[in-house]
Amino acid sequence: MWRSAARRHGIERDQIPETVLNKIYEIYGNIPKDITQTTGALPVLAHGGLDNLIIAAQQAQSHEGSVTLEPRHWRKAINSVLTHCTRQHPSVRDFMKVACEKLLPDQDNQEWVDPDQLAHCLRSLKKIDRAYVQTNFWHLARACGPGVFKTLKLDFTSPNQKGEKPAATDVLCALLVCHGPEVMRKGLKIQLKPDPDLVQKCRHLPIRSTVNRKILTDALASGWGLNIEFRQSGFKILNHLADYCQPLSIDSVHVIAQLKKVLVWHGVQDAPFETLVDDLLRSRINQSNKEQRRLKRLKERLANSPVIFIQGDTATGKSYSAAEVARQSGPVFVASLGPSTDERELVQRWVWKEGPGA
Repeated sequence: MWRSAARRHGIERDQIPETVLNKIYEIYGNIPKDITQTTGALPVLAHGGLDNLIIAAQQAQSHEGSVTLEPRHWRKAINSVLTHCTRQHPSVRDFMKVACEKLLPDQDNQEWVDPDQLAHCLRSLKKIDRAYVQTNFWHLARACGPGVFKTLKLDFTSPNQKGEKPAATDVLCALLVCHGPEVMRKGLKIQLKPDPDLVQKCRHLPIRSTVNRKILTDALASGWGLNIEFRQSGFKILNHLADYCQPLSIDSVHVIAQLKKVLVWHGVQDAPFETLVDDLLRSRINQSNKEQRRLKRLKERLANSPVIFIQGDTATGKSYSAAEVARQSGPVFVASLGPSTDERELVQRWVWKEGPGA
């Protein structure tokens, strides 16, 4: 199966992370049944599933303009499956994604902390104590790099941490005090009472900004491109820019100078460097660029699959996204389904009609 899949997709057999994939299934299989019964099993890794994984990894590679398949491309492909299969059980999802990050780490800068992810976990809460850290252990652990996982000594036996590893909880408490939202740090220190030695160690961890990476990725889908000399190392250079543009740590003149070395503007109007820099320094995602990135990915998926399902709550932009993909990609059929949709209405919608927008 592995050899034939590699031949079909034009890659080397050893490029497929067979050991990692088997380990993912092993870890998931070891989760207690009373937890997974609300989630279900992962799809069987037969020929079709493996083909889909390879296609998703190659799409991630193509999206970055990378020359070779890297661990992060496989990680994105596997995470998309994990997200789909475990969306009903967030703790299982976070647990499996931390395992995937550890099994498929990036080669550089493996020890890091993501303050954006920590802030996302904490901002909506009124009270944060050690019980919260223990209950949401794996959600918070996703803000750590694999190098930090070694310090936490995670063994991936269960998605329910529940304070079973006090030493690992101590490390997360220290991370929150050091890298949580600045306005919350004083209160976090009082509530969590972290070990001063751990706080000192965590303070010097490298920072990785998820939001800035998303901002730059969105920009590349919305009129910006990489200069020729940086196209082969696009992922690394974007990571460097994201780390360089930490909010309030540097002035906009230096950021613009860095961006002009790396990025080129393909739009008709003047290059909006100031707007992009303002977004980076404020960690503010441009919604228009975000929409363009999503549309670009939908078009890429449409090129590889005749059917795309867009699922979401009312007024989240499903119909808009489908209409934009149809406008930019050519003839497609769009069917909107809801709880009140009956069989007759569904059949009528599947009847092909000639005309504008068909």
